[in-house]
Amino acid sequence: MASRSLAGSAKAFPEWLVGPGASVYYAVLMKWLILFLVIWVAWRLFRVLRQPGPPSARSQRGEPMRACAHCGLNVPESEALIESATLSYCCEAHRRLGPAARAR
Repeated sequence: MASRSLAGSAKAFPEWLVGPGASVYYAVLMKWLILFLVIWVAWRLFRVLRQPGPPSARSQRGEPMRACAHCGLNVPESEALIESATLSYCCEAHRRLGPAARAR
């Protein structure tokens, strides 16, 4: 009888925390934790797989810009009116007016 009381007093958890059906309680708790973990991992994978891939190298780089010789506006090279290697314009009107004399 003395050994039984010693074993009872050396419990790892207090009686109020563990209770009489502790093994069933912890089994159910572990099932819920595992279920929550599986749902969380599936949700994270779903979010990662739904994201679009990286943009193409062309869109990251952009397009070379040309400054209008008349007003200085920067326009994409594909839209600029290029007259020579150094002269480009943003519109036909500025092309007719020619390069502006800029006073500094």
